[in-house]
Amino acid sequence: MGKFVAVLTIAACGLAANANAQNLLAYWNMDDPDVTTKLAINEGSQKGTEENPTTIVMAIDPLGFWNTVTSVPGTTENLIPPANVPNNAISTGSFVSSGVTNTLTITGINMSGLSDLTFSFASYSNAFISWGERMHIRYWVDDGNGWQDLTPLAYDGIEDSTANTWTTSSFTLPDTVDNKASVGVQIAFTSIFEFASHVDFDNIQLNAVPEPGTWALLAGLGAIGLLVIRRRLR
Repeated sequence: MGKFVAVLTIAACGLAANANAQNLLAYWNMDDPDVTTKLAINEGSQKGTEENPTTIVMAIDPLGFWNTVTSVPGTTENLIPPANVPNNAISTGSFVSSGVTNTLTITGINMSGLSDLTFSFASYSNAFISWGERMHIRYWVDDGNGWQDLTPLAYDGIEDSTANTWTTSSFTLPDTVDNKASVGVQIAFTSIFEFASHVDFDNIQLNAVPEPGTWALLAGLGAIGLLVIRRRLR
């Protein structure tokens, strides 16, 4: 009996230790050279199966004139090992653009039983001429309010986008998305004017934390399983 109690105690401690650990919901490594299949989830609990397809959809849109979407060499920023060969990214380009110049949108994220949604990615922005480029992070829940800015200006560090540097960005969404069945996130680049510009994305991750009730359910199921095993061993 003492050994059984010890096993239950160890299992409970393990679950408690994981109560604040983030779970990978979806990861896109962008390594597929075919731009039509890059947007499929590579791994994560919401990747889906043939019998139960995922509800998550990614769309990428350059919004200027003479637009392109291509495969380009990637980065190890925000990468989940191992690195694949070739290591690719996705690039959106515009010859001339103004206003909202590029968006990457992810919809259908199931946050039921989850909280603390973190959205992280590697990005690289460059233009021959760039005036006032900014990156915004937006989110959406099915509450009738449409897309909301995470902050009035989520990131204000790339006005001079000629640095040619991959950068990892990470944002935790507000608790209004917690435990919602359908959530969306979006990266939106804006500028006053850009000429011959491109924005590249790589190694996009969605992570979240199971809510306490979810861990309590798992703990209960684990205890029941151990009881069944103990009885069979008698």
